[in-house]
Amino acid sequence: MKLNTPPSFTSFYESFSDLIFATMAIFALLMIIFATQVRPEIISQEDLEKLQQENEELQQNLDEAVKTRGLELVVAIDASGSMGQALNELKNAILFIGEALPLVSPDFKLGVVVYRDKVTTFPLTRIRAEKEDNGASFKRLRNWTKNLKPIGSPVDVYQAVDVSMSMLTKNANADTKQTFMLIGDMGPYESWINKQKGTVNMGRGGKEVTLEDRIVARVKSWIDNSENAGVVVLYTGSSQIRGYDYNWNQKTTVPFFKRIAELAGENGRYADETRKLSVYLLEGILGGHL
Repeated sequence: MKLNTPPSFTSFYESFSDLIFATMAIFALLMIIFATQVRPEIISQEDLEKLQQENEELQQNLDEAVKTRGLELVVAIDASGSMGQALNELKNAILFIGEALPLVSPDFKLGVVVYRDKVTTFPLTRIRAEKEDNGASFKRLRNWTKNLKPIGSPVDVYQAVDVSMSMLTKNANADTKQTFMLIGDMGPYESWINKQKGTVNMGRGGKEVTLEDRIVARVKSWIDNSENAGVVVLYTGSSQIRGYDYNWNQKTTVPFFKRIAELAGENGRYADETRKLSVYLLEGILGGHL
């Protein structure tokens, strides 16, 4: 599992691979889109041709594994009252990747699970490049994100993870990179959910199984049956979490989130910097390191 630590000089050059080229190409492409469609007067024809040439060179350098593989991303995000900043970051991030990644991968699918005491979803959907469907799939995604807003509520992490795992394609092969991202500031510890779903029940042989254990088992089952699975977990906790004691929440939720990330081994990442959400998404999807 990777922790959110600053990259060293060596790791930067070791990681200067598909993610770097892909990210550079994405930015070049978006610059062209912005310059020609949004503010055509801000860039000269000469500069535009230079950008296009640089983009073509970058595209040629994209690793074939990134260009040909399918990419699946399912994001589960807590949308309770304390999650305003994270929701805004997620809106920006998924709209960015929803517009950019179809230019990199021929088969990019995105699903979102928003959870409070109940869940709402954007079903796993193939997001196509604008030239393929006149922007229809991206417009559906953009319209859906308009309803993302924080509302005070307890959160049902178990249901969120269960729905997310069900959304991902079953038994995906190595040609499809699957990524699950969990974003939140509370683990499965709120009393009403524990009472309803059974924080502790009796498993096989009389062994006690907590709700946390059941969530971990659900994610592990998906990883075991996917040939190319990655997990990114972002803890967004602050000192003001719905009236809960911060130290208690941190001591319980952070280990739980790290436990989820560790299931994916080297393809797992735990992080706690909300402002870098877009970076973590790209890193998780493309399998590189920043």
